[in-house]
Amino acid sequence: MKPSRALVPYLRTAPLLWLFLLVGGVAASYAGWRELGVIGLAQGPLRLAHLGLSVWIIQRLTQGQSEPDPQVRRLWPEIVILTLYLLWLALIFSQQVRRLDFSHYAPGYSMMVQFLRHNVAGPLISAFGWEGWNAARLNALLLNLTTQMLIPLIPFLLLGYGLRSLGFRSRWWWLALPLSLVTLLFTIVAGGIITWTRLPIAFLFNLGISGLTGEFWARGLLQTRLERVLNHPLHGAVLAALIFGLMNVPANMRLHGSDWPLVIALCIGPQALVGFGLGYLWLKTRSLAPGALWQAFGGSLV
Repeated sequence: MKPSRALVPYLRTAPLLWLFLLVGGVAASYAGWRELGVIGLAQGPLRLAHLGLSVWIIQRLTQGQSEPDPQVRRLWPEIVILTLYLLWLALIFSQQVRRLDFSHYAPGYSMMVQFLRHNVAGPLISAFGWEGWNAARLNALLLNLTTQMLIPLIPFLLLGYGLRSLGFRSRWWWLALPLSLVTLLFTIVAGGIITWTRLPIAFLFNLGISGLTGEFWARGLLQTRLERVLNHPLHGAVLAALIFGLMNVPANMRLHGSDWPLVIALCIGPQALVGFGLGYLWLKTRSLAPGALWQAFGGSLV
């Protein structure tokens, strides 16, 4: 019998998920305390409340609906492909920390950057007359679409997958609307500073920079196969969320240096908790659209 995707029955017999939520909440509180002082201790409860309300909305609005599980053709060869890809991607992410920049060890990356910058982004920036923030966002958009979507997409297309079977469909896109509203409310309660004038353009850029790209490799590819390896959808969602969070180590080091307790706390706390919410949304919809829109909106608020 296929393991249930329902979260509430699973919680009764799921020490892994309880441990994940406990450690994630404590880590979020610790990170909040380090960044904001005593008031930051509320970050853990707020993050867990945000996740709980988001999961409840997803459950309620998908109740009685069932989406087919994505097809997995050759599990272990695909796991090998994904492992090699994630190692390559981790090398690229390391460039965010100058003293730990290993991106030159990522095969083909330097040539790809030069080609996109001079032959694609450069002409577009000149044509639009963009500079500063807009020009930097366009460069990041083209690079992320290539490294985090096109590169991992090619081998799976060669293995015979279609775009729909990999999650590229618009079904359930509207779920991002109530989830984004909840994210907005919690951001305001947590004291986040929102740049309203930049929000629309930031959302459009983030949809390609982190929304669709991150959802594709983290949920459509990685989580789907971890579900099979661990023989349980929610176990796969937990492990994929942790990997998703830990891939933010270089970004956190860029902001906080070698303060490893804070860097790791951010990864396994707020960032992994966000990853689980996105992973649960993927379990219930098997569509990249709502998660991509929700993640892009959340990333545009900070």
